[in-house]
Amino acid sequence: MNDEVVERMLLTTFKDADPPPQREDIKTQAQRLATAIRVKIIDIDKVIKSVESKLITTMDEGVSLIDHEDDHDREWALKKKDINWEYWNDYKSLLEEERWAPKVIHTIGEVTSKILGLLKDPETQGQWDRRGLVIGHVQSGKTANYIGLLAKAADAGYRFIIVIAGIHNNLRKQTQARIDKGFIGRDGETGEIVGVGELNRNRTFPIPLTNTSNDFSKNNVGIIPADLDAYSSDRPVILVIKKNVFTLQYVYSWLRQLNADRNSFDNLKLTH
Repeated sequence: MNDEVVERMLLTTFKDADPPPQREDIKTQAQRLATAIRVKIIDIDKVIKSVESKLITTMDEGVSLIDHEDDHDREWALKKKDINWEYWNDYKSLLEEERWAPKVIHTIGEVTSKILGLLKDPETQGQWDRRGLVIGHVQSGKTANYIGLLAKAADAGYRFIIVIAGIHNNLRKQTQARIDKGFIGRDGETGEIVGVGELNRNRTFPIPLTNTSNDFSKNNVGIIPADLDAYSSDRPVILVIKKNVFTLQYVYSWLRQLNADRNSFDNLKLTH
């Protein structure tokens, strides 16, 4: 809580700074503010990184390399009139609440729409797959981008989402916390309403199969909610896992077993 207070004060201090402050300027001001209000900053590096990301006022759309021989309809999501963009609108509201620059939010929306268009309509019949790669610089908004993308993918009908968050526990935990706040709307460990859930308590809450303490493993498969019968339901399912061979094997084996038990594996609308 102390870190959040200092972060808000820093954003207010530097909101009109031109050019944006350097890392050392933010650090020095954070220490001054903490002393002035008599609080201790728990993780100053995290505070600085968060402030830096929110003080960015522009974001480029980047360059796309696309197979022009592909006959895929890249406008499929725009043509579907029944998409209400609930998850994206909630996430956009959260970015506004966190004082992200309007131009940056707009660019995230444009970029994620283009990437979504390069995926395939999840209602497409038969077997198919789509693959791609997005590359971003350090502190360029990569996490904000893919949370926006998975929100739009869920809105468009994808119902099973896997996020592979590096090889270390701390990175997976940080990614899980960001996704709890930006997409799920609940802390998967405590059940507390957070982030987008606070902004829209009537939303359709996704079903998480992992939380900040628990990666997906053979030990916690048994505690997965029984109401997953249904990958046909309106609630998307999401896992945030490490890039670890054993974890990937557990997920694969579980999905194969789920298919054997419920005959549902072949019909999953899967993205990762």
